[in-house]
Formats: sequence, structure tokens, C-alpha cells
Amino acid sequence: MSPPPNQDGETNIVYVLTNPAMPVLVKIGKTSLSDPNTRVSQLYTTGVPVPFEIEYACRVHNHTEVEAALHTAFGPDRINPRREFFKIDPGQVIAILKLLDLDDVTDEVQADAENYSGPQKLDRQLSSESPGK
Repeated sequence: MSPPPNQDGETNIVYVLTNPAMPVLVKIGKTSLSDPNTRVSQLYTTGVPVPFEIEYACRVHNHTEVEAALHTAFGPDRINPRREFFKIDPGQVIAILKLLDLDDVTDEVQADAENYSGPQKLDRQLSSESPGK
């Protein structure tokens, strides 16, 4: 089930993503899409060898402000000022978001990812069938 919308009718989500192909990087982003997995799927382009994984997602009132504050807080660890990637441990961002006592929707989003029918589902199926797994 997708997270329900906030009072404004939008589902404002701040998310923390990792990617096994980029093990030292964390992506801190936002979406107002009703299903954050749609955003994750959009990030899985030809330039990315494997799909991103949602480490944490929470519903916030103003996702633009929360995202900007996190980008400022971790600014010294940002690898490119035009990209939302940081050389940090995902637990650092998650700890701050949990302190804000926001609506944690990680379990819902991850459960939706298991049922998501986009290209990531095929990749998950292929990787689970590959030898050595």
C-alpha cells in the first residue's frame, strides 16, 4: 500500500537511497509522487548498472525544506554540488530523520517495492536466480 497523502493532498516523501554499484555513496532526495518506488524506478537509467535500494523513507510536511536542510548538513560530504550524492553512511541521515519524529513509511515503501512491476522487479528476479546467490 502506498503512503496516504498529507493534508495538502500530496505525498511528500524524503528518502535515503543506496546502490550496490556505488557502495560508499548515499542519495538524499525527495518526491511528491504517490509511490516512491516510481521515483526509484525513474533513477534506474542506462547509466546505473543496478537499481537503487530504499534505506529509509518518511512523509514530511515540507519535503523541499527537509531535503535542503539535509543537503546543507552533509554539504562537506557532497561529491558534486549538482547531484544529491553524499559520501556518508546512510545511518547518519536516518538518525537525523528519526530525531525529527516524522512519519516513517520505510516498511510500506519496501513492501510496495517487492510488488512493484517496473524494471526493478525483473532485475531482482534475475539477481536472485543468478549463480552464487
